[in-house]
Amino acid sequence: MKKKYHVYKAIGSALRTIRKEQGETLTDIAAEAGISKSFLSELERGNKNPSLGTLGKIAKCLKVGVQIDFIDVPCLQNTR
Repeated sequence: MKKKYHVYKAIGSALRTIRKEQGETLTDIAAEAGISKSFLSELERGNKNPSLGTLGKIAKCLKVGVQIDFIDVPCLQNTR
């Protein structure tokens, strides 16, 4: 697996954890965010890369903010 996919997995895992903690379904969040259930499922499994716009829509549905800390992203460290 290429290192960039670690970011996708981390984003997906966070989305799934928050969604499940809130008792929300894939169907409900996908519909509210205006994306397909299958796309959200792929995001949660780390198989798709969401645009910042899509990530923002999902975060709004989950009532959370989006924080990006470039220094602590594992795939960006020691890539040379």
